[in-house]
Amino acid sequence: MSSPNTDPVDACAAREAGALLAERVPMSEVNTALDRLRRNDVRYRFVLSRD
Repeated sequence: MSSPNTDPVDACAAREAGALLAERVPMSEVNTALDRLRRNDVRYRFVLSRD
């Protein structure tokens, strides 16, 4: 277990852990992604990527 002063992102990077359950959405579809968030139509998380 990491110490309480360790940044969670750094702890994940040290263990090579990452977001295993994410849906990649291009920036051009950000409005669609936000609509889906409002409707609770996102199972885990979105990751926005550059087009």
